[in-house]
Amino acid sequence: MTKPKVLFTGELTPAVVETLSQDFEVTYPKDHPYTRAELLAALPGQEALVFFGYQVDQELVDAGKDLKVIATCSVGFDHIDLNYTREKGIVVANTPESVRVPTAEMALALMLDVTRNIMPLDDKMHAGEWTPMTNPANHATSVQGKTLGIFGMGRIGKTMAQFGQMLGMNVIYHNRHQLAPEAETAANVKYVTFEELVQQADVLSLHAPATTETTHIINADVFKQMKNSAF
Repeated sequence: MTKPKVLFTGELTPAVVETLSQDFEVTYPKDHPYTRAELLAALPGQEALVFFGYQVDQELVDAGKDLKVIATCSVGFDHIDLNYTREKGIVVANTPESVRVPTAEMALALMLDVTRNIMPLDDKMHAGEWTPMTNPANHATSVQGKTLGIFGMGRIGKTMAQFGQMLGMNVIYHNRHQLAPEAETAANVKYVTFEELVQQADVLSLHAPATTETTHIINADVFKQMKNSAF
């Protein structure tokens, strides 16, 4: 029986290849992620595409005339022409759960990096600059008791809220649709307007999808409204 042909755009470990090869004929780049031109050239004959970081437009879909499934390794799918894939009868899949915790962990790491001044201090250490911790240049900010403002309270936003609360932060949020009262109570979060969010947050964490409404929503006017001490 012929195995379905699946094209991956990123490098795979030998263990993953071995597992996938039991059920699929796997194609993937060996030493670097595909350029767009390389991806277009590799698509003919493939029945499924598993990818991250590419624009799936009409050109790409037309290059993969045998595609039945397109799976993006992300929550968002704004980079996929859904109307055209639907017209071609291609199933589109995303990965909302598998990237939930890793993405929130990265947001947490970035928050602690900027508030605790980690990277500048690490750079100084590697440069052999041993300045006293009492030096004002080494001072950092504790997030305990601070307000974490979350823009976009989906799966990742809710997970980030939990991380912030574990560190003793108060959590406010703004979302396209306010959570149900019982959900807000269970999550111990407070809904505020967008203006209140940017004005009250000590740390502003963005977890909204890229849409026409959210693109460039964080602009110079928003920065002017934020606290001078905010991150």
